[in-house]
Amino acid sequence: MFGGIAGLTCRSVAFVFILLLASCGGGSEDEHPHERVSISITEISYPHAWLLFQPEWWSAYDEVAIGGDASRGDLSITWTNSAGGSGQVAPTAKSCIDPIFNFTYQCGWEWVVFAPLVVGVNQITIVATSPHGSTAVVSVTVTKPRNPLERPTWS
Repeated sequence: MFGGIAGLTCRSVAFVFILLLASCGGGSEDEHPHERVSISITEISYPHAWLLFQPEWWSAYDEVAIGGDASRGDLSITWTNSAGGSGQVAPTAKSCIDPIFNFTYQCGWEWVVFAPLVVGVNQITIVATSPHGSTAVVSVTVTKPRNPLERPTWS
């Protein structure tokens, strides 16, 4: 008789446990509208800088390239420049090379924006938004000098 009661209790506990698991609804990403979204800036460069001698040295730093990492591939990434201009980009797969076996694999997500610069302060803000509306924001200030031979600075 003791074994029968213990067996019934175990079955009851198992039934309640299964019932609780079934009622939780799983754990898909769609059920978590406030998921974590992150982006970071990893590189700032001036891709279209040029020097020209005609009749004197001249350069133009008319654009800045700002690149970084993203936590996910389904983010919508927008940028705005306080001095004017805006745009949208999508993350692309980031490739890495295994140092031991020398093969390429996807190791994350990256993005790059090309923002035009004007003389003076350019506050560039980059916002990543998930399909559920969660956001992450990074910004950088690029100051373009009046002297076309001077390289812009950023902070």
